[in-house]
Amino acid sequence: MNRPSQELRYFFTALGYFTRVPVPRWVGFEAHYLNAAARYFSLIGALVCGLGAVVYLAALQVFPAGVAVLLSMAATLLVTGAFYEDGLADCADAFGGAYAREDALRIMHDCVDRCACAQVADIGHYAAVAYGVDDCRGACGKLHARLCTC
Repeated sequence: MNRPSQELRYFFTALGYFTRVPVPRWVGFEAHYLNAAARYFSLIGALVCGLGAVVYLAALQVFPAGVAVLLSMAATLLVTGAFYEDGLADCADAFGGAYAREDALRIMHDCVDRCACAQVADIGHYAAVAYGVDDCRGACGKLHARLCTC
């Protein structure tokens, strides 16, 4: 495979890892692709930020600033699948709720055996504070019961 198509594969690997944007099937996945794709991580972050900025500026032409901010946040949440917010929640739970290094690492590690929906109801208190939500357990439990069939 020639160099430009390899670079395109790595770009799409990074795009698929950090966003919900569909990538072409020919990209495939091998563990070493993600390592090689690291050079594109900042670019993907800039693209996500750019999307948020464009949505904000477009919405600002029609809506008040507060609504424009919410629409911008919604756009980035949709395109990333709340990937970054999940990381924020895991870190807040781990650093706030653990006393030992092993406990922090255990808390930050999302169990791959559980379905993603089950993790919604498994939010910790420090994650709720990081999100700025007072009573997240009740709300997330109701959301889990309505949306998840796992």
